[in-house]
Amino acid sequence: LIDTKTMQEKKAAHAYVSHSFNQFVKFKDENLYLLNHGARGTIWGDDMSVLLIRNESLFFTAEEAENGRRISVFAFGGDAQGVTEKGLKYPLDHVTLKQEFPVGVSNEFTGQDALVEVQNGMLLICMEMK
Repeated sequence: LIDTKTMQEKKAAHAYVSHSFNQFVKFKDENLYLLNHGARGTIWGDDMSVLLIRNESLFFTAEEAENGRRISVFAFGGDAQGVTEKGLKYPLDHVTLKQEFPVGVSNEFTGQDALVEVQNGMLLICMEMK
């Protein structure tokens, strides 16, 4: 869980994914709380991690981008423009992802260095844990 006053992780006796997700995507004045305070949150499950990025790039080394490891990328909070995915089975080059048409679902790393980038907007990224 995140202490929203200090933006620090805090331990909880019982942490629930729904509570973590609430803080992860908590809207305040129609904006994402964590991202607007300079923090990036990742939710870790047994076999999946989930994170949000906004107007940035996310790099993966060849070691992290293990061949066949699944990744799905979704527009979040509106259209995501200038989306690029390199080093994945199904690459994208500066496209617009729309929430209504999830073309980024069920992609795979190829074992090479990889990149997921969005120039304008937010992406919800779900990655298989290996």
